[in-house]
Amino acid sequence: MNDLIREFIRDFSRGRYKNSKIEEGPEVTFLIIDDTVQATERQISTLRSKVSQLIDSEVMIVRHADRLRDTITQSLGALIAEAVGILVDSINLENLRSFKPTVSISLLCHEDELTKETTKKITKVANSVFESLEYRNTNILFEARFTDHLAEAEVLQIILRNSPVSAEKICSALNFQSTRSSAISVAQVLLVIDRLRKKKWVIWQESGNYVPTHASLYIFASHRSRSSSDVKRALELARKKW
Repeated sequence: MNDLIREFIRDFSRGRYKNSKIEEGPEVTFLIIDDTVQATERQISTLRSKVSQLIDSEVMIVRHADRLRDTITQSLGALIAEAVGILVDSINLENLRSFKPTVSISLLCHEDELTKETTKKITKVANSVFESLEYRNTNILFEARFTDHLAEAEVLQIILRNSPVSAEKICSALNFQSTRSSAISVAQVLLVIDRLRKKKWVIWQESGNYVPTHASLYIFASHRSRSSSDVKRALELARKKW
């Protein structure tokens, strides 16, 4: 398949994409274009459509090799949050080019949330992402930042269930369901909301209420169909960010 794509891009659009790299997996094929290539988003979209028709498979255009790394981390973070309801603090990838990568996943959670069953689910999710890109010997490491502080996931789930909703109502809902020894304050809620807004998971309205973005709806929408590939759906999220 790589030869077929290579032959096509050699002649397409006067050969401007001929030096592109190809990363092929069973679910999606990545066409990695150097940032020096001058092309509009419309031209890139046309290229993706043409190559997808040529090989009858999903194609994603990546503007630089580093974006492949970004796509993997975004996809993995979204899938972990969806699978176990725990937010990922950071993901570090090493040895991607050797096809024997090491993945270090740092989780932000309460101590009682990181059970053996949870780590088993996360490992399964991570393996599904890397196996789709033909990485067969992935070394997965875990690190947890245990916290008793108000978690982003708690606030985001309240917003998802009750939006549009004010910080005061979020605070009331959290205190109603909380097992903490001390009450949660509106100030604590606003600090967490600020982090969620910076991550573009929550939007503030002029009415003073907060609503979720499409990205956060995707991550926590447990009612969504699982019939399509997890990896494809996560990569679709990543594509929207480009």
